[in-house]
Amino acid sequence: MRKSQYYPTWQEASSAARSLGICDTPTYKSLRHRDPKLPPCLYMTYKDFPGMREFVHGEGYGYYRTWQEASAAAQNLGITTYKQYRDMRSRDPRLYGLPDVQYPDFPGYKVFLGTATYETWKEAAAACLSIGITSFADYPRLRTLDLRLPSCLSRAYPDYPGPADFFSGLPFYASWQESAMAARQIGIRSRRAYAKKRAGDIRLPLCLPRAYRDRFPGYPQFFSYPDSTELSKQLTR
Repeated sequence: MRKSQYYPTWQEASSAARSLGICDTPTYKSLRHRDPKLPPCLYMTYKDFPGMREFVHGEGYGYYRTWQEASAAAQNLGITTYKQYRDMRSRDPRLYGLPDVQYPDFPGYKVFLGTATYETWKEAAAACLSIGITSFADYPRLRTLDLRLPSCLSRAYPDYPGPADFFSGLPFYASWQESAMAARQIGIRSRRAYAKKRAGDIRLPLCLPRAYRDRFPGYPQFFSYPDSTELSKQLTR
């Protein structure tokens, strides 16, 4: 049977399979012949096939689609170490056994489990400012936008100065051009390098588009500055 004669989407195939009482891989193999539109190999037929668990239970039942969702679920279970993850992740059937393999953008287990934090309170303060956290009241609600922000500032930083000084405003560079030149000085030439090395200058914002809003020209121009500016000056002479 040609591929075009099977159900066009895995969701349609899922609905048909469940109507036959198929609940796992063995029953799929034994019962799928009752519906000729069910393919022999689901993985090869549907490029976006989500796995048998979601297939037999319906869309939305399977594993967490992003590491951020899985991270929140793992932390809700109180998991803080890799060993605990191995021992406890079965309490939530939507958690992968190897999230570092399943998620291409997996950030590492410390970030995933919420145990990685900025080394100094000043770095944390700069990160807060760059994502719009300007008061102690905002912190619990918005800190999840950056998983390197600790749940308890005073516990994470022995020299924590208190909310008044922490949220007083540790300003990042006023213009994206200043940030671009500062980033270049510490060897940042790409988005990946920015994410890894940004902490080398606490005045570099965590999120450039958010920090400079409608003024931000885009990452290609940001990382080519000041070359692009110098070139434009030469062309207009």
